[in-house]
Amino acid sequence: MPYLKNLTNFCKSRDTVFTKFGQKIQSDTFLKLATIWTSKILLFQKILNHTDSDYLMWIDCVAQHNLRLITSIDSDKCCINNYGEDIKGKNFRGLLKNTLPPIKILAQVIKLEKNIISEFIEKYIECLQFVDNNFIIYDEEIVLTIMYHKYSKLFNVLPNK
Repeated sequence: MPYLKNLTNFCKSRDTVFTKFGQKIQSDTFLKLATIWTSKILLFQKILNHTDSDYLMWIDCVAQHNLRLITSIDSDKCCINNYGEDIKGKNFRGLLKNTLPPIKILAQVIKLEKNIISEFIEKYIECLQFVDNNFIIYDEEIVLTIMYHKYSKLFNVLPNK
């Protein structure tokens, strides 16, 4: 992916890294996963080209916090959860040095209204490039956290209970 230049270089410079939750992982595996994770927002545009649905959703296979609630919300913003807990210490076991904004985005369930997808993706790419230039390691939730901090008007963030 063209937006992950610094993350690619970082991962290629070492054998292992740590995930956000501190699990040791092979660097090349993390890079493959990060490419998938950071691309899921970009998939919304591809899907939009093949449907006339008013809303599109990403739903993780493993966990889907607030799925029913998010599904039921009619909003012209991105409906998504926050972590509801401090993720300090869950920072790639110290590899993530930058201070994150106070509200951390949880990207298990993402619902976007079709009319904001283009703008949302444009801002996401901008924030992805910012994160790649300023963080040595990250995932899509770090990018969305930065994006929410910069463009909160695009989000309807549900508290994680």
